[in-house]
Amino acid sequence: MKIYHFYHIYADGKWLIPVLEHFRALRKSKLAKNLAQLSIGMAGSLANRQKLARFLKAYCWLFRLDYEIAAEDVEGWEQVTLEQLHEFSKTHDGYVFYAHTKGAANNIKPNPLWRRLMTRYNVQQWETAVQQLKHHKAVGCYWLLPEDLHVSGYYFGGNFWWAHLSLIRTLDKPSRETRHHAESWLGQNYETNPFPIYDLHPGFPHVIHNKRSLLRRLAGKIKRLKTGT
Repeated sequence: MKIYHFYHIYADGKWLIPVLEHFRALRKSKLAKNLAQLSIGMAGSLANRQKLARFLKAYCWLFRLDYEIAAEDVEGWEQVTLEQLHEFSKTHDGYVFYAHTKGAANNIKPNPLWRRLMTRYNVQQWETAVQQLKHHKAVGCYWLLPEDLHVSGYYFGGNFWWAHLSLIRTLDKPSRETRHHAESWLGQNYETNPFPIYDLHPGFPHVIHNKRSLLRRLAGKIKRLKTGT
């Protein structure tokens, strides 16, 4: 199965650190070398998109990463990239990994730590995700149900995930009504037509009910990751 990666960048935000972290993880995990295509979408002002495009050109030339700018718009949240992914699924088969610059728009805690945990499970352990896709339609971490934290819909908390392109084809075009529609897009039909899901790291964040507890849990996880315990 071919592996495709769609990555959304918020060009009007603080995107540099999230992008550097993500690309470094792609390279170190060797996922970059196993991609059939890396497609990047961006949302933001023309000036900021041009600045981002110059950075991508220089960085990807330096590290010999092949990529394409698949979509861009002044506004539209993650849906700018998800819309292009939806169109792509109509003519392609295989696996797709979706991620974005979480924390670029709101860099306060716990978003940076949350992003790094999602990167660990979805990028650094990408071979596990791909293996699980042989038996599941979608793979990610922090799968949420409506009763979890009173959320609406079914989705992977944080919106990093893997899926079959055949599943993406069954979805409606992403709604741009609110930014939250991007997160619930993958599971829009799950209630009426559930599909096999594999959660790479279950239990978070739907058992956490306040920010202080969330920060303590995240800080503990990061510490354990650094120490290898």
